[in-house]
Amino acid sequence: MRIFTRKAFLFRQPVEEPPKLPDGSDNPNYLSALKQAAIIRTQPNQFQDVPEWVQKDLMFKWAFDDGDIEIMESKKDEKRIEMEEKAEKSSKAKKIGN
Repeated sequence: MRIFTRKAFLFRQPVEEPPKLPDGSDNPNYLSALKQAAIIRTQPNQFQDVPEWVQKDLMFKWAFDDGDIEIMESKKDEKRIEMEEKAEKSSKAKKIGN
């Protein structure tokens, strides 16, 4: 999945259910497994390819709802974002120049 982020984010791969030992008891190494879960970091104002599981992260859902993350469905989406970013930079430069 390709996304554009307006801010930097960190997403941790969700662990669906704590792994059990073969006898069915709780695994004492579960916290260790959580520490080893995949982590994805994004950079502000960048396009990135990320795994699909990122959408399950609560931070992703909040950022998407706030408009800080956009999912790129096609190259047209990327071009639209690039044009918006260029226009925003241009308007900021004009404000500084005045």
